Amino acid sequence: MATGRYDYTATALPDGTVLVAGGLGNTGVLASAEVYDPVSDTWSSAGSLATGRYLHTATALPDGTVLVAGGYHDAGVLASAELNTFADDGDGIDDATDNCPSVANTGQADTDRDGTGDACDATPTGDADGDGYSPPADCDDTESSVNPGATEIYNQVDDDCDGSTDEGFSRTSAPTIRNASSGANGRPVNATARWSAPTNNGGDPISSYLVQAQKLNRSGTVIARTTVSTRSSARSLVVRLSTGRYKFRVSAVNALGQSAWSANSNIVTAR
Repeated sequence: MATGRYDYTATALPDGTVLVAGGLGNTGVLASAEVYDPVSDTWSSAGSLATGRYLHTATALPDGTVLVAGGYHDAGVLASAELNTFADDGDGIDDATDNCPSVANTGQADTDRDGTGDACDATPTGDADGDGYSPPADCDDTESSVNPGATEIYNQVDDDCDGSTDEGFSRTSAPTIRNASSGANGRPVNATARWSAPTNNGGDPISSYLVQAQKLNRSGTVIARTTVSTRSSARSLVVRLSTGRYKFRVSAVNALGQSAWSANSNIVTAR
């Protein structure tokens, strides 16, 4: 072993190796741990205990972790315990935080910043998603639709990796109101609203329109409102209403929200 010690623990691990942890050495109480591989007859570093100790216990658990408990330290008897995964690939880094837990990657190099260390990454220099771009230019190497050559769309993602999200998008402008018409005598009582599409959809397609009928009293004050939604291809809508005088206004909706209301239409009669 790399460090001579006594009063340590030796624990058989599920993979056939043996973990040696803690104990006393020439420098005093040890916190270091080492793994012995009987197949290759070699020792490798396995990280360190959180607290150096000797005459403690170390028990291998079914999930591969090791429970280290009790023992002595310079300050006296220890009541503490710690659950460790220990590094077993020889790089001295605990498997719980090692970005390459099965292969030694001492410096934890991760060139493409994908969370997998270079030593065990099939594409260490990047383009793991096969989109023709590598980090750092490719800001998400796990998603092929995100890269410097992509077109920005409205989705709360920096699709083109320029450091901005959903740039160039805004709410649509308001539709242009057209002449409304009164309903024909009969049932059901209705009136018809008409409009033109907005001149600017904000960079995102219009998904629907909101048509609002505003009922007026004899003095022209709005006393009630009825709002209905209709498809994005519509440019007019027959709205069922109660008998009375109305004016219409229309709003467009896209992924960023609802536009301002249009101007009011001419006054018509629902009948």
